[in-house]
Amino acid sequence: QVMCAKSSNLRANMLVYEQIGERALPGKVVLVENGDLGQYNRANRSLHHFVENSLPVVLSIVLNTPVFPAQAFGLTCLFALGRIAHQIGYSTKKGYGAHALGFMLATLSSEALAGLLLVAALKAFGVL
Repeated sequence: QVMCAKSSNLRANMLVYEQIGERALPGKVVLVENGDLGQYNRANRSLHHFVENSLPVVLSIVLNTPVFPAQAFGLTCLFALGRIAHQIGYSTKKGYGAHALGFMLATLSSEALAGLLLVAALKAFGVL
């Protein structure tokens, strides 16, 4: 396993590189973990996570709003708050671990939106 539980900020590396060629140095090339550059790298990873995970949430918001307007609005606000907390937490000097609350809020709200979609679909097909 490359990234272990004790890897902390090293986990901000989505890729690990190796130099090749005649003058290649031994070892691996990873992102800077500490200082301002480490904060910058973790902030960008948080944004990358948002981009790759946001489309299902957007679709859930669009499809849920006509059926569950108040719930969809509340969960959308919770998702936004969670993503902001994730971004701020992950880009702090502590880095890994400080984003947990934001991750939890964003994940719970996105899964709740998906659950509302399931309820609407089951009702539409006469199962409920």
